[in-house]
Amino acid sequence: LEAATQSLGAQAQIAVLGDRATLTLRGARPEGVAAWLVQVRQNARLVPVESQLTRDAEGGWSGTVIVAGPGLGGV
Repeated sequence: LEAATQSLGAQAQIAVLGDRATLTLRGARPEGVAAWLVQVRQNARLVPVESQLTRDAEGGWSGTVIVAGPGLGGV
């Protein structure tokens, strides 16, 4: 989960609390967010359960994505 988040660079932070993880984005590139979702779904077995995203004038995504699943047991 952390390795996938690091691939987004300074535009993302991850916080794990209990059985959920919250990804906070600030101007992240859409293709980076898509790649992150693929990685956490396949490698960590997490699925998005909630998102609040907005797109900025440059096309980047800002907001939060909350994921949950059995993969958080080892984080």
